[in-house]
Amino acid sequence: MRGSNADLIKEVSRLYATDPNLSIADVTYGRGVFWKRSPHLNVTGSDLLTVPERPYDFRDLPYQDTRC
Repeated sequence: MRGSNADLIKEVSRLYATDPNLSIADVTYGRGVFWKRSPHLNVTGSDLLTVPERPYDFRDLPYQDTRC
């Protein structure tokens, strides 16, 4: 694979994020550059510094644990 990190995330998601109901929480979202080529994914970004509406600390996240 050649390209940017966003290109890599797009290709990886094509292989592994096949469930249309999948929700992804990125707690190091920053400006969301990794996800810019994957608008089809349901990504909730949070970051202590760059996402003021979701300044979550990864040690205490408000998300429900949905692991099987």
